[in-house]
Amino acid sequence: MTETPMRPREHVLGDEAQDAFKSRLPSQWIYRPKQSDYGIDGEVEVVSAKGALTGKMFFVQLKGTDANGVRQALSVRLKIGTINYFRALSSPVLIVRFHAKTGRIFALWFDQVARLLPKKGQKTATVRLSAADELSDSRIQKIPKDLDGINQLKSGLKLPVKILLKSEGEPTPGRAVAEVASELRSVAGEGLITLSGDGLIAVYLGPRTIQVAVKLAGSNSFPTEELTKEDQPSIFAANLLTAVGLTLARLDQVDSGARLILAGGRNGNLLNSFQYAFEAAQYLAAAGQVREALELADSMISREGYIRAAQFMAAVRLFAETSRSYQLVTAGLLKRIIREAESVGDQDVLAKARYNLANFLQMAGRHREACRSYHLALRADRVYAERPYFWRELGASLFESGKFSSATRCYECAIALGEQNCLPLLADAQMWSGEYDKSIDSFHTHLEGSRSSSAEWRLSAAFVRMVRDVIGAGKQIRNPKAALELAYPSNGVFEESHFQAAIQNDGLCGLAWFNWAISAEKSGNYSDAAKCFCAAALCQKGDLTAWCYAIGSAMNCSRMDLAVLLISDAYRACGERFSRALFQYLRSQKSEFPKELVIDKLGEVLASLPGKGSEFTLRMFSSTTM
Repeated sequence: MTETPMRPREHVLGDEAQDAFKSRLPSQWIYRPKQSDYGIDGEVEVVSAKGALTGKMFFVQLKGTDANGVRQALSVRLKIGTINYFRALSSPVLIVRFHAKTGRIFALWFDQVARLLPKKGQKTATVRLSAADELSDSRIQKIPKDLDGINQLKSGLKLPVKILLKSEGEPTPGRAVAEVASELRSVAGEGLITLSGDGLIAVYLGPRTIQVAVKLAGSNSFPTEELTKEDQPSIFAANLLTAVGLTLARLDQVDSGARLILAGGRNGNLLNSFQYAFEAAQYLAAAGQVREALELADSMISREGYIRAAQFMAAVRLFAETSRSYQLVTAGLLKRIIREAESVGDQDVLAKARYNLANFLQMAGRHREACRSYHLALRADRVYAERPYFWRELGASLFESGKFSSATRCYECAIALGEQNCLPLLADAQMWSGEYDKSIDSFHTHLEGSRSSSAEWRLSAAFVRMVRDVIGAGKQIRNPKAALELAYPSNGVFEESHFQAAIQNDGLCGLAWFNWAISAEKSGNYSDAAKCFCAAALCQKGDLTAWCYAIGSAMNCSRMDLAVLLISDAYRACGERFSRALFQYLRSQKSEFPKELVIDKLGEVLASLPGKGSEFTLRMFSSTTM
């Protein structure tokens, strides 16, 4: 028999999935197949029962599977590039899973899980469907309304928002839904909300929790007692409005959420809670509601018991100044000054402007650009070489750029010129250069001579000793690439031998420390887990999961001292992103976990911190007079 090409099973399965999906759609709907180059297999246009084109469309990604069980069939792996492409599309995407052995079809809107999926940092992510996602006839009939809701959210939810108010037991004694609805209308005023039986937002009033659910986007729960601390209907309604605003902002509807937060904050007391006030301040800043927040703070000052809320509203300006738009305006201004100084040949102004731009770029996290600008400032005025602060700031840029040995030399120059505050920075750079013994000595000298060393240096000093003890050497030529290859679990298991092999290649391999912490936690050894999670966080300062897990493990082994140090260092390293991650982590913990205690400690840490780290030094005088 003449040999001919074989058709692979995946092609057959793809056709079976497409045929099965098309057969479930109403006959008048239009299905247009597409070339699946970017994860889109088809487009569907909704047509009314009378045959009228509605203009409502959505994309479809079809995934067939021959998995034996339905449970295994409900996981869909997507490339991060595909996920980001779905986010950028103007029309919603329906992820469809066809189970060939049973003929069952499951479907989930991508927008329902989009905010939970990463944007970068890994190659793939898994979307998990459930049995409730089976594509029944009743679900198909809801698709037009689903599209309306998703499109509202994609384009930015406009006010007034429709809210469905339902009772699941009495939220407060003797208070009926009708009374709550009346007070809610009164507090909100005109143009913010309408109460409707088919609202995109549903508020469920329960005796223990109040749930705010946004269809096809997500939900949040608030303790009923937090919203009912004062038995006044108007305050309860205002707190409900604030809770809806916080939920919308958490789901990236920041503009509409901020408006509701402001409206609720004027009459409620939910913002007296540190957790909610801190969140609200960030959302108001992101929405550009700085003036309104400051006016709210001013109105709160004279209200008894509202001083904490006023304090956080007053901090909104600080949050706003870390925004991308603020950074672009400031950098543009400094660059214009440099161009003008060059055009008139004013070397003194040019040197200062380049130095100021370098400091700003360093603050904004653009470290390589900052290094170049520092060098250009030095070229414009050599006197900077005699200033210890210059070597300290250049050392910081080099360190953040991964040039640890060069950073070490800069810190040594700064110390030689009298900048003793550089000692812990030198110790840190020595550690990252693999000079563990030198780092230990430098940290020791710093801690001995400092009565109030920061959490960062106390944790780092303990960590470098742990690294030296584990690898059994005071110096290491670090091989991060080899360590990473060894730090991944083998067949889902990460054993001590894997950890030791990875650490011997690089004692600062955060992934190895993190996976070893997971192993320790699974065995109930929370003390070792806390140390290893701490190590992982110190190696990967932006790893919010490592910071949160380290704090959780510290609390589980009653190490409040360690938890406080971790909270302080995590906030210093990650800022408001850490606070949001910590709140989300706490919400996921069991009721017996000391959530309120952790939040109180976060508040104490923030109250004790000096000014925000986003400020940068602006030199106004000639470098020769500094």
